[in-house]
Amino acid sequence: MASQSRKHEFSSNVLPFDPLRYAKQLEEAGFTRAQAEVQAETFFGIVNENLVTKRDLQELENKLVQTIKELESKTALEFEAMRLDTKSQIELLRRDLKLWFGSMLVTVIVAFSTLLTVLPHVIGR
Repeated sequence: MASQSRKHEFSSNVLPFDPLRYAKQLEEAGFTRAQAEVQAETFFGIVNENLVTKRDLQELENKLVQTIKELESKTALEFEAMRLDTKSQIELLRRDLKLWFGSMLVTVIVAFSTLLTVLPHVIGR
């Protein structure tokens, strides 16, 4: 169909479009053979470059599924790291609270015993 100077690679990865049949229909409608060939090549080029095929959609779906799986895995790892970090933060807070309450208890006991020691001398005067 295409002349030697106009080699256009036709592939069937787009849709069931037959450029030869299209060119023959154009010839039957009154186009010259050269006009029909140019029209068929041009139309096929536009279709081939601009339409999305089932294969394109399948490849996109596969990429999206892979990306989602990677994001799920990454998110799971990040959540686990956050969980472990939160757990260690809680343990540190518990330790700090125990130290604080312990030191407050010692302070109260010292203050109370000092009060018990000093109070009889203050009352006895």
